[in-house]
Amino acid sequence: MQIRVAFSICAAMCLPPKPPVVAAAPRTLKRDVPLVKKQIGTMHVTEVCAGTMTWGSFVEKEESAHKELDTFLAAGVNFLDTAEIYPVAFNYGKTTETWIGNWLTRRIDEGTVKREDLYFATKCNPLGTGGTVGKPGKWKKHAFDADRLRASCEASLSRLQCDYIDLYMLHFPSRMGGEAFGWANWK
Repeated sequence: MQIRVAFSICAAMCLPPKPPVVAAAPRTLKRDVPLVKKQIGTMHVTEVCAGTMTWGSFVEKEESAHKELDTFLAAGVNFLDTAEIYPVAFNYGKTTETWIGNWLTRRIDEGTVKREDLYFATKCNPLGTGGTVGKPGKWKKHAFDADRLRASCEASLSRLQCDYIDLYMLHFPSRMGGEAFGWANWK
């Protein structure tokens, strides 16, 4: 049995305090181009994973995010990536997971989506920004202790309005540097 560990190494960019107003070109995915699916454990996910980091910042309206989700779904994309800290640099957290949860609940109620046909990837933020920070002094910043992971995961499940997360990752960067996973001791 082969065990794979996935680490998401995502870096937050420095963004302006207010997104610029730009007339965006229409977004389209090529039709009639088959999306290749890859197996990750028991999941069969599309090579295209829909990212959501700008929902709540550059994508300012929830309805726009829902239209993007509908477009991805119509094109056959079944893999969505989010994080408790998204959108970064604007309101730091919770927005994109909440918007995805609202979309998912609405589409399930309409009968247009089945939860088991989609794969959600989300992440715990080691700093706690945008997520569950806990009681002062209980959790160290930049740590992935068991209590933080559980609280973060449960909060994401609540925002996503679903019973399970398909891929749960540790969101980098951890400002602890090499000590986060014992890297300082690697030779």
